[in-house]
Amino acid sequence: MQILNTKFHIPAPDQGTLVQRQSLVKFMSDADGKGLVLIQAPAGFGKTTFLVLDDFHLISERLIHDGINFLIDHPIDNLLIIIATRNAPPLGLARLRISGRLKEIDETQLRFSREETIDLIACFLPGPMTNEALDILTQQTESWVAALKLAMLSFQGLPPLLLYAMQNSLNPSHKPLSSRQVRVQNFEEDFNARELDILKLFQQGVSNKEAANTLNLSVNTVRWYASRLFAKLSVKRRGQAVTEAVRLGLI
Repeated sequence: MQILNTKFHIPAPDQGTLVQRQSLVKFMSDADGKGLVLIQAPAGFGKTTFLVLDDFHLISERLIHDGINFLIDHPIDNLLIIIATRNAPPLGLARLRISGRLKEIDETQLRFSREETIDLIACFLPGPMTNEALDILTQQTESWVAALKLAMLSFQGLPPLLLYAMQNSLNPSHKPLSSRQVRVQNFEEDFNARELDILKLFQQGVSNKEAANTLNLSVNTVRWYASRLFAKLSVKRRGQAVTEAVRLGLI
């Protein structure tokens, strides 16, 4: 019988596409004292992000289920049982819920947040994606990790002009503005609070890493926002962005 290597060896992560999932880390930090952490979601939602008993839905042997139940009912110090599955396992989950010994993670927690999606985009694309395109991408993929990554792979390697056209094609109502129309827009409405925060930090001369630490973001996310700022202000460098933002009264 052929056995997949991934069942015995931790898959090597792609360092270029790692996304920090702080919300999941925080959620998992509350699992101390629980008898079981159950991660239940369809394929492609990122269950193997965790070091767990994976694909538990494939186990039908009752002796194994009984063994896991025994471990849950007779906990060992410093042992936390984490199970990833597509279906609910026969482990007396109702009993564990009532006794407060079950921590459950489902599609809701596994879906990418907007910030995490921006982080993923920054790993694949050379420039920013419009807010409209980002909204539609999130809606169409339902923030499903596998679908988001497939979308990014389809964009990767495209020439900049074609990439821009494909991003805007996600929004059929998008109509490119002329340079004059862009300049007469209300700039206060064109910049969100996060972008203005980053502009203020750039004005203070902080590095991308320092800005990321201050705003609790990843460095890739700060770079993504910086790319958006440069595009909106029609500049190429952060010093130029600060000068233009001051001139426009943004900071």
